[in-house]
Amino acid sequence: METKQSRASGLKKGSYVLMDGEPSVVLENQFSRSGGRGAAKCKIIAVGMLTGRRREELHVSTDNLDVPIIGKMTAQVLSISEKVVNVMDMETYESFDLEMTEDVEGTPVEGGQVVYWQIADKKILKSTK
Repeated sequence: METKQSRASGLKKGSYVLMDGEPSVVLENQFSRSGGRGAAKCKIIAVGMLTGRRREELHVSTDNLDVPIIGKMTAQVLSISEKVVNVMDMETYESFDLEMTEDVEGTPVEGGQVVYWQIADKKILKSTK
C-alpha cells in the first residue's frame, strides 16, 4: 500500500490515517497543550474504512503518521447481479467485480458509470456518476 507521512497535529476531521495497519477516516483530533515538561499530545479518533471498527490512539503532536494514498477511479458498469456489480475500468480496461453495499450513493445501472476507490489491494464501490 502506498503511503505518505503527515504530522499528528495536521490530521483534520475527514482526513485519512493508517491505524493498526487499516486505512481509517479521522472523526476527531483532540489536542492537549504542552505542560511544563512535556510536549503537546493528540488524541486521534478514527473509524476503519474496510471494517468500520472505531479506534483511538494517543500521539505526540510532532509524530509522523502514515497516511494511505487512495486512488479514486471511474468504471463502466457491465452487468449487475444481486449484490455484485461487474465493471470495467475506464483507463486500464480491466474488468472486475465490486460488492454493492448500503453506503453506495445512487443506484448503478448497466452501461452507466460508477466511482470506486482503490485502498491497498481492495476496491470499494462508492457512488454512481
